[in-house]
Amino acid sequence: MNTFAIDDDPVSRLALVDLLRRFELGTCAEFESGDAAWVHLGTHPPPMLILCDVRMPGMSGIDFLKKLRDRPDFARIPFVLVTSASERDTVQEAVRLGASGYVVKPFSVEEAKSRLEGIIQATWAEIAEDPAATLRRLSIPAPKLNVYYSAFRRQIDEALTMLREAPGSPTESVIIGKLDALQTGCLTLGLWHGARILDSLQKHPRPGGCLKDFLVGVGEVLDHQRNCVRDGTWLRQERAT
Repeated sequence: MNTFAIDDDPVSRLALVDLLRRFELGTCAEFESGDAAWVHLGTHPPPMLILCDVRMPGMSGIDFLKKLRDRPDFARIPFVLVTSASERDTVQEAVRLGASGYVVKPFSVEEAKSRLEGIIQATWAEIAEDPAATLRRLSIPAPKLNVYYSAFRRQIDEALTMLREAPGSPTESVIIGKLDALQTGCLTLGLWHGARILDSLQKHPRPGGCLKDFLVGVGEVLDHQRNCVRDGTWLRQERAT
């Protein structure tokens, strides 16, 4: 699963990337401005978590948060503001707009990791369902859930194979016609972020050109959840070092 680190200062951005990587949340996309991150969102799957600096040239962190919350398909993405200790009013505005929390810089790694861990734990239910809850809801044992995960993974792989072997409009149209079924699969398996990725894809003005990246994103959500069941864990951030 992908995350965003947005900061115009390269050293600060590197620190944010390092912080996110400690939580084993997948790839981290770096952006030097809110404008660049917003353009990226236009053609790529939405991230599962965003860390964004407050003060940047062009679009500020607050402006970026407002744009996110104005879009129904982006409105529930956990958003963490990166701010200085003196910007108390800005933090209050961010919380009012729906920020999940904030990290104060300059930060010590351990202090920032502890704060971010709390934010992730509090917002993880927006990303995926606890597999134990999925098992109870579906009234199935863990091995059966793994069977469902494998079957869903095959559906995604088949669609990606079709795109690779027969690129073009007819193939894209066939796959677009299956997006509702894939989204239902995500919702059934408790892959909330995967369902959001597909919702964003269906609302995209040109979904055909984005299919591969979005399907890969759904696959990453599925693989993360399947690994949690295999390892007997759920909140992978508990293993962060």
